[in-house]
Amino acid sequence: MPRRIAVLVLVAAAIGGCGEPVDLPNRTDPAVQAEEARIAAVLESTDDIWVPGPCEVRLLGQEGATSYAWANCEGYEADDLPEKSGWGGPVRIDGDRVSQPRDGNLNGTDIREMFPVELADVIFAGDERIYP
Repeated sequence: MPRRIAVLVLVAAAIGGCGEPVDLPNRTDPAVQAEEARIAAVLESTDDIWVPGPCEVRLLGQEGATSYAWANCEGYEADDLPEKSGWGGPVRIDGDRVSQPRDGNLNGTDIREMFPVELADVIFAGDERIYP
Protein backbone atom coordinates (compact mmCIF):
# COMPACT_ATOMS: atom_id res chain seq x y z
CA MET A 1 0.00 0.00 0.00
CA PRO A 2 2.73 2.59 0.82
CA ARG A 3 4.26 1.96 -2.61
CA ARG A 4 0.96 2.84 -4.32
CA ILE A 5 0.77 6.05 -2.33
CA ALA A 6 4.33 6.96 -3.36
CA VAL A 7 3.48 6.33 -7.02
CA LEU A 8 0.33 8.46 -6.73
CA VAL A 9 2.31 11.27 -5.12
CA LEU A 10 4.87 11.18 -7.95
CA VAL A 11 2.16 11.18 -10.62
CA ALA A 12 0.35 14.05 -8.91
CA ALA A 13 3.58 16.04 -8.70
CA ALA A 14 4.30 15.44 -12.38
CA ILE A 15 0.81 16.51 -13.40
CA GLY A 16 0.91 19.48 -11.04
CA GLY A 17 4.10 20.68 -12.72
CA CYS A 18 2.30 20.85 -16.07
CA GLY A 19 0.79 24.31 -16.03
CA GLU A 20 -0.03 26.98 -18.51
CA PRO A 21 2.55 27.67 -21.20
CA VAL A 22 5.13 30.31 -20.31
CA ASP A 23 4.35 33.72 -21.77
CA LEU A 24 7.19 34.69 -24.08
CA PRO A 25 7.77 38.30 -25.14
CA ASN A 26 5.45 39.48 -27.92
CA ARG A 27 7.52 39.71 -31.10
CA THR A 28 5.25 42.39 -32.56
CA ASP A 29 6.21 44.75 -29.71
CA PRO A 30 8.73 47.34 -31.00
CA ALA A 31 10.72 47.08 -27.75
CA VAL A 32 11.07 43.30 -28.21
CA GLN A 33 12.08 43.77 -31.84
CA ALA A 34 14.68 46.33 -30.77
CA GLU A 35 16.10 43.99 -28.12
CA GLU A 36 16.27 41.08 -30.60
CA ALA A 37 18.14 43.34 -33.06
CA ARG A 38 20.51 44.46 -30.26
CA ILE A 39 21.20 40.86 -29.24
CA ALA A 40 21.86 39.87 -32.87
CA ALA A 41 24.36 42.75 -33.17
CA VAL A 42 26.04 41.78 -29.89
CA LEU A 43 26.31 38.15 -31.02
CA GLU A 44 27.74 39.10 -34.39
CA SER A 45 30.45 41.27 -32.80
CA THR A 46 31.34 39.21 -29.72
CA ASP A 47 34.55 37.38 -28.97
CA ASP A 48 32.91 35.63 -25.99
CA ILE A 49 31.65 32.72 -28.11
CA TRP A 50 32.17 31.49 -31.67
CA VAL A 51 29.55 32.94 -34.00
CA PRO A 52 29.92 31.95 -37.68
CA GLY A 53 27.90 34.82 -39.12
CA PRO A 54 24.56 36.64 -39.03
CA CYS A 55 22.09 35.57 -36.35
CA GLU A 56 18.33 35.33 -36.05
CA VAL A 57 17.24 35.83 -32.46
CA ARG A 58 14.14 35.03 -30.40
CA LEU A 59 13.97 36.91 -27.11
CA LEU A 60 12.80 34.52 -24.39
CA GLY A 61 12.80 36.91 -21.47
CA GLN A 62 14.59 39.67 -19.57
CA GLU A 63 15.56 40.40 -15.98
CA GLY A 64 17.15 43.80 -15.50
CA ALA A 65 20.21 44.06 -17.77
CA THR A 66 20.09 40.32 -18.57
CA SER A 67 18.38 39.00 -21.69
CA TYR A 68 17.68 35.35 -22.44
CA ALA A 69 17.35 34.30 -26.06
CA TRP A 70 17.56 31.53 -28.62
CA ALA A 71 19.90 32.32 -31.50
CA ASN A 72 20.39 30.66 -34.87
CA CYS A 73 23.60 31.85 -36.52
CA GLU A 74 25.14 30.78 -39.80
CA GLY A 75 27.79 31.92 -42.19
CA TYR A 76 31.03 30.98 -43.84
CA GLU A 77 34.00 30.26 -41.63
CA ALA A 78 36.24 31.39 -44.50
CA ASP A 79 35.45 33.13 -47.77
CA ASP A 80 36.63 30.19 -49.85
CA LEU A 81 34.38 27.58 -48.18
CA PRO A 82 31.51 26.35 -50.37
CA GLU A 83 29.21 25.43 -47.46
CA LYS A 84 27.87 27.38 -44.55
CA SER A 85 28.53 26.46 -40.97
CA GLY A 86 26.35 27.41 -38.07
CA TRP A 87 24.82 26.71 -34.73
CA GLY A 88 21.69 27.42 -32.79
CA GLY A 89 20.97 27.41 -29.12
CA PRO A 90 20.13 29.33 -25.98
CA VAL A 91 22.24 32.31 -25.03
CA ARG A 92 22.38 34.66 -22.09
CA ILE A 93 23.33 38.27 -22.63
CA ASP A 94 24.45 40.30 -19.62
CA GLY A 95 24.82 43.79 -21.03
CA ASP A 96 27.25 43.06 -23.87
CA ARG A 97 28.68 39.85 -22.38
CA VAL A 98 27.52 36.65 -24.09
CA SER A 99 27.44 33.19 -22.57
CA GLN A 100 26.06 29.90 -23.76
CA PRO A 101 25.73 26.46 -22.17
CA ARG A 102 28.55 24.00 -22.69
CA ASP A 103 28.09 20.91 -24.85
CA GLY A 104 27.61 17.34 -23.71
CA ASN A 105 26.53 16.32 -20.23
CA LEU A 106 27.20 19.83 -18.87
CA ASN A 107 24.59 21.38 -21.17
CA GLY A 108 21.58 20.67 -18.95
CA THR A 109 23.37 21.78 -15.80
CA ASP A 110 24.47 25.02 -17.45
CA ILE A 111 20.97 25.77 -18.75
CA ARG A 112 19.54 25.28 -15.25
CA GLU A 113 22.20 27.62 -13.82
CA MET A 114 22.02 30.28 -16.55
CA PHE A 115 18.27 30.59 -17.12
CA PRO A 116 15.23 31.14 -14.90
CA VAL A 117 13.45 27.86 -14.11
CA GLU A 118 10.45 28.53 -16.36
CA LEU A 119 12.67 29.35 -19.36
CA ALA A 120 14.91 26.34 -18.74
CA ASP A 121 11.78 24.16 -18.72
CA VAL A 122 10.63 25.67 -22.04
CA ILE A 123 14.08 25.03 -23.55
CA PHE A 124 14.14 21.42 -22.35
CA ALA A 125 10.60 20.85 -23.62
CA GLY A 126 11.67 21.89 -27.12
CA ASP A 127 8.76 24.32 -27.29
CA GLU A 128 8.74 25.52 -30.91
CA ARG A 129 7.85 29.06 -29.82
CA ILE A 130 11.44 29.61 -28.67
CA TYR A 131 12.93 29.44 -32.16
CA PRO A 132 13.43 32.56 -34.31
